[in-house]
Amino acid sequence: MQPYYPPPNAPYPYPPPAQPWGAQGQQGPRPQASPPAAPKLPSTGDLVVRFILAVLCTPVFVMLAVSLQQYQLLAVLVVTLVVVSVLGGGHGLLEKYPLLGRIKLLGGILRLTGDLDAFYKAHPPRGFLLYAFYPFYAFFGAIVSPVVRREVVLHLRLLLVVAVLIVLDLAASYGRLYPPYLSWKDALGILAIQLTLIILFSAAYLMPMITTVYAFGASGRRWLTRGLVIGSVLLSAPLGVGAYIGTRDAVGWLDKGRLTDRLEKKLFRQHLREETEMYLAFAAAHGQYDGVGDEPEVVAAEPFRRMLKGLVPGTEDRAFSVIAMRGPGGVWTGLRMLQAKHPILLMVRAPKGSVATQWAQLPPDIQDKFRVGSVTKKDHGADLVFVKGLMDDFASR
Repeated sequence: MQPYYPPPNAPYPYPPPAQPWGAQGQQGPRPQASPPAAPKLPSTGDLVVRFILAVLCTPVFVMLAVSLQQYQLLAVLVVTLVVVSVLGGGHGLLEKYPLLGRIKLLGGILRLTGDLDAFYKAHPPRGFLLYAFYPFYAFFGAIVSPVVRREVVLHLRLLLVVAVLIVLDLAASYGRLYPPYLSWKDALGILAIQLTLIILFSAAYLMPMITTVYAFGASGRRWLTRGLVIGSVLLSAPLGVGAYIGTRDAVGWLDKGRLTDRLEKKLFRQHLREETEMYLAFAAAHGQYDGVGDEPEVVAAEPFRRMLKGLVPGTEDRAFSVIAMRGPGGVWTGLRMLQAKHPILLMVRAPKGSVATQWAQLPPDIQDKFRVGSVTKKDHGADLVFVKGLMDDFASR
């Protein structure tokens, strides 16, 4: 038996030496520490609901992103889903290719997906419906639950990536889209609207979709995860292409806002009037519209829009077209702008060269040729106007 030496500076009486298991009469095998409780996995019913809704909602998200010309959302979606479904997270990819971490946004997304993977391995996603209304749940849950707060922070980081992409896009295109008629204050106003709508739109889709991918991963059905992503892509691709074809000739929704703000500026209205007068005078001198009838009709779109490219950027020129009709004294021409389903008559040129920019300046015979309405598939005639008014009438309201 080994002699017992008390610990240095131990008080008297000395503490007894530690006894091995069984020396004090204990019976049976040594007790083991109980393992931590396994996290609750998603139910089969929840996985089925997630799979159906995710496959159906992804094409809608893609169509809306393409229609709104917010292609950065598609880039974030593709990178996130590919990394999560194929690689399980970005940490492994960063360990293998550390140079990817130096690419600001890509490195941030990869690190974020790795953090999401670690979080959902410890805390499997909750039910799908909870994430569909997550902003309301998170507002109250984050107050009392550190787990919910951690989850909220992770998803806010993803939304921050979307916000950074939008701000960078504005910074790169500011000089082309805003001066000289719009200021940085106008740009900030449009940016605030864009950020609010896009972030809410992204949160409503990206959070349920990403948690769905992790729910399948937590269930051990990785093949279902890949099937979900592949099925979503196969359904989204043709619908996304269709949305692009259907909107490629339309005015972008942000361009509509910029054009509305631009029309409120006196300098822009002056330049627009000068450019239009010059074009209409040239067309009248060469008799380009002598063959028109008594009803207003669109006679020039592309040639006039090409001329406006130096005045309005982006897709704003697509809102304008030239109309012509036969009236008292000869051919009357005008400038018409189509904002969504609201056609607006901006100015009218008389056969002798005078230009009207207020509705009261038009002869009653010419006023009667127009009717108030909104453009529909059945009725999109050039005689439609949203309200009875011209360029200066709208500016004075």
